[in-house]
Amino acid sequence: MKTKMYKVLKIKLSTLISNDYNLKEFTPSKLKMKLIMQQDNSIFRHINKINSDNEKVGKHDYIKDIIFINIDRSVTMEEWQIQKKIEEQRKKYEERLTEFEKNPNDKNKKINEYKEYVDGKTALTKIIKNGFIYNGILYKRFGKSSSMAHNSVIAFVSENIFDKLFDTTTMGIDLQKPMVLSKFEAYRGLLFSSSVVIQNELPYIVLVKDYDKYIPNQQIKYTIEEDSEYLSKYTNQIVKTKKYPIYSGTDSVKISCFDGMGIHSKKMGYKFEDILGFRYPTVQIRSPYMKGLSIEFNFHKYFKEILHKDFIIDAFGKRHDIKDVDCIYTLSMWKGENYFNSWDEYKDKFKEYKHEFCVSKYSRPTQNEKLMTRANFQYLQSLTKLDKNKILDLASYSKEYIEKIINGDLLYSLLFLGLSENSESESQEIDSYYMEAVKINPHMLKDKTIQKSLYNLLKKTINGYKLGRLFVEAHYSMVYGDLKLFIEHIAELEPVGILKAGEFYSPNYDGNYTGFRSPLVHKSEVNKMNFIKNNWLNKWCEHLDNLIMLNGYDISMPRMGGMDLDGDIIWVTKNSIIYNSIEDEDIAVVVDKDDKALASKTIYSIDELIEYESRTLSQRIGEITNISTGFSNQTPNSEKSKKYIDDQNVFLRVAQGHEIDSIKTGTKYVIAPYYKNVKLPYFLIYRYPKEKAFLKKIKKENEEKKNNGEQADRYNVSFTHSPMNELCWNIEKWEIEILSKFSKSSSIDTYKLLMNKNVEHIDEEYWIVKQVYKEFNSDYRAIIKEYKTSHDIDKRIMSLYDDYKSRIYKLDIDKERLVNYCVLVSYIKDKEDLKKDKNRIEKAQVKGKTIKAHDKSSKFAWIVVPEQIINNLKINSPDNTINIVEDKNGEEYLGRKYIFEKAEEVI
Repeated sequence: MKTKMYKVLKIKLSTLISNDYNLKEFTPSKLKMKLIMQQDNSIFRHINKINSDNEKVGKHDYIKDIIFINIDRSVTMEEWQIQKKIEEQRKKYEERLTEFEKNPNDKNKKINEYKEYVDGKTALTKIIKNGFIYNGILYKRFGKSSSMAHNSVIAFVSENIFDKLFDTTTMGIDLQKPMVLSKFEAYRGLLFSSSVVIQNELPYIVLVKDYDKYIPNQQIKYTIEEDSEYLSKYTNQIVKTKKYPIYSGTDSVKISCFDGMGIHSKKMGYKFEDILGFRYPTVQIRSPYMKGLSIEFNFHKYFKEILHKDFIIDAFGKRHDIKDVDCIYTLSMWKGENYFNSWDEYKDKFKEYKHEFCVSKYSRPTQNEKLMTRANFQYLQSLTKLDKNKILDLASYSKEYIEKIINGDLLYSLLFLGLSENSESESQEIDSYYMEAVKINPHMLKDKTIQKSLYNLLKKTINGYKLGRLFVEAHYSMVYGDLKLFIEHIAELEPVGILKAGEFYSPNYDGNYTGFRSPLVHKSEVNKMNFIKNNWLNKWCEHLDNLIMLNGYDISMPRMGGMDLDGDIIWVTKNSIIYNSIEDEDIAVVVDKDDKALASKTIYSIDELIEYESRTLSQRIGEITNISTGFSNQTPNSEKSKKYIDDQNVFLRVAQGHEIDSIKTGTKYVIAPYYKNVKLPYFLIYRYPKEKAFLKKIKKENEEKKNNGEQADRYNVSFTHSPMNELCWNIEKWEIEILSKFSKSSSIDTYKLLMNKNVEHIDEEYWIVKQVYKEFNSDYRAIIKEYKTSHDIDKRIMSLYDDYKSRIYKLDIDKERLVNYCVLVSYIKDKEDLKKDKNRIEKAQVKGKTIKAHDKSSKFAWIVVPEQIINNLKINSPDNTINIVEDKNGEEYLGRKYIFEKAEEVI
């Protein structure tokens, strides 16, 4: 079921700083650039209840009472980092001193502004204490979800509704009672999660105690935080910090068998189905102070037929008739125990503040999932026995996949472009109109515009291969605990369960598999999994499609990144190359001795909020993963260096866990400055274009130095012969060969199919459209040159498309002729164009340069008049619309088989 979409204004902190925290209303064109799409959630619904003064922007409501602020500089940088960046900027302004001669104060103003920009804590303190003004209205700091925190975003709400909304989301609890602020804010932030309302009251929920146990005699590695200090070369002062020595040993490891999960009745399952539109046996529920995984289990029947019991005792000692109960949830799903006097008080407040029982996520049935999904470099580099030959063998299917498309396999080409629910297309550039055109007439696959888009998408897919994004027979599944063990626990029976150590269950799996969970840092996080079936599981759990039941006797949860059961997902594969590349000997699992360690309790206040935001806003998950990747791709030449690399990844694994949980715990590990010197492996230049460009620059400069007899500079990346680098180099060579075949394949003239043949051509009108077309190309090139990040480019280009579409329709030209002119200027070069091309080629030959094609102009018609093009194509094409359907006798594509339902012609 699709949720409603809204538009929300998102502003960078730097924009607030440069406008002295007082912004005028943006012009419509600038506003369009700064609006982002957001799915419906409880916060938006409560804002609409309080104030429905929203306006339409395009197809979606623009919620004016909330603004997202992107804290686009780290607020947790150390002093040496801040000083370094300010000095760099000072030198930059000194070099541009002549620009400030007219107004010398501008230089100091810009330096001070940059100080505040870099030292984000200064600006952060200001907006949390004082808020900011937009369009004459004061906006005050409201909160954030965990995903917003990971992206350094805070929500601010207009003062007109702030008090009412804040009281609603806190449900009137006593804020003067000492609390762990980070946990409280994280639980309030749950209401930002995208969600679908199931009902306006709570179902009959019984809360039961969680079940913890210790798994004895486990080989472990861990670190303990210790105080340390060093002399800063930037400030020449002693800096207090932390160090993290690595220890190993044998110990019992605690697991919480049902952390964040519970069950709901079959009757409740039908309620979910009524709203969601499909039978999802597992849903992730969301309500204020409540989050977790709810699994459908027919406990009414089980209690009656198997246990012969008609009641259950909750965590507070209260008895409940089982026939009345809708849901049985663990206390770990309810986050309000420390804020409310009782569960009954919470239920009363829930009703008083008109909250909703919602679903934020649900498990998709296997039939709607891809049978083959992509691996990634984190998973592959953790396989210690994966060598060059194995990883290239693993890549063979992915190569064949691309080769079939380039060699003209129609079915593969169409599915690649997105003509099936299970197709692989991930391009934002491939417009849905292109796909519709190919379905109407297969010859459009050779259209030059669609060919360019296809080529770009192929390049993007191949670049993914270089990063380990290889197709593997695998998919993602949610995990949950042993349901027999759960029932025995809540029924106060001896907890035995149905699965033993090392055993797992899913109706979809049987035998040996390998499990991974992101983000993955250390080799010990890879989990060997043996899936079994038996009569009990077949009878009571066979409906739990595309889900994985864990056992209560091993340390799978701590091993796989310390996961819990509130909706966590793992990637599972039966691939034999991957399974046989796991290290043979038992690997000591990395555990966090400070797991879930919390900041101290405080009173809710502005000063504490500032400290909380400073600790939790800047997330380093990607940075830690990259450092680990740098270590993992080194090639140790001794046992000592091998141990050193492993110890670094042990620390980084624990640091990563703290980083992920910091929004709740408020605690992080210190990442020492020397970690930033660890080189990225070569293959990661395809993830970071700036590093790729820098490498190209160094290579060019080193070539010149070599010719001059000078010493070469060090490269910015590592060229170690790791499996991932070997894969990347192999794909690079293969790419050159395979894409040359594609570039040699000829496109065909399709423009006549896109035009109305029965309308008159008026030359004067054509040249009016041609002028608009030329201006479009000029503006397009300017955007490419000006904007640096792909996000900015995408948003600006989409705005450009909208502007020119509106501009074309304002021309006083008959619509049918207008469409023809748009097609002609996009597809056909007139004498003026040919003359310019000739001049460009001649100039290039004089300078010894090669002309490169940067022509985006053929997209113009598809941007401004797409609906009319499609209508013309339908008229000019035979009745030969292609439909692709699954069929067991068809052609294999990503693990499934397909046939053309109707295809009288093929290209």
